[in-house]
Amino acid sequence: MNTKNDGRPAGFTTLSQDIELSILSKTRGVAMLESDWDYLKTKVANIRTPGSVFHTLGAVALSVAGSAVLVALTLPPALAIGTVPAHFVCWGVAATFGVAGALCLIFSSQQKRTLICSADDVIVEMERVERRYRVPAGSNGN
Repeated sequence: MNTKNDGRPAGFTTLSQDIELSILSKTRGVAMLESDWDYLKTKVANIRTPGSVFHTLGAVALSVAGSAVLVALTLPPALAIGTVPAHFVCWGVAATFGVAGALCLIFSSQQKRTLICSADDVIVEMERVERRYRVPAGSNGN
């Protein structure tokens, strides 16, 4: 081997930079076939949220509210339920079910967004792991 007078092999240059190196700790890993990885990735990508009960309840409640509004607008003013005018009862039902339906739909959309984001986050992490272990083009993978 051809060396310079300071003991370094020929062709090596000493660079001086302020770099801190840390020693990697040993970690355990599991070898996995690419077909198994692709299968898991496909399964995670196909996760769909189950039908939300809150969405259904919100739609039904808003339907009731809409019906109550129509009834309140078309009732004769003299009609009463007990001593209370019927259109007051209808407006009360419309307001109560309208607020309840809106809250159910808001909660349903928040729940769906949370579930969808969690599956997408897993896919993003899986793709990050793929990039870390990607085999360069033209190599045989050994």
